Amino acid sequence: MMHGHDVDRLTARQAAEREFRCVVDLGIFGHSHRPLSTWIDDFLLFNPGSATSKRWEPQFSYGLLHIDRESVEADLRFYPTLQ
Repeated sequence: MMHGHDVDRLTARQAAEREFRCVVDLGIFGHSHRPLSTWIDDFLLFNPGSATSKRWEPQFSYGLLHIDRESVEADLRFYPTLQ
């Protein structure tokens, strides 16, 4: 986990590699509550969104990551507001 305000000058991958001093394949973040799952070359950038505070999104969301030695798969799940 990392937190910083200097990250805007770096890509997410560069910031993580600088922080952890190793090659990274996956960046998981939150704070914005906006779900995102996108590959940038061989780097996965993943935000599960929020299961309790959808803010600007039409639905609540959560994420599942399936990780093994050869691969990473991201799965965003959405569900409507219960009235």
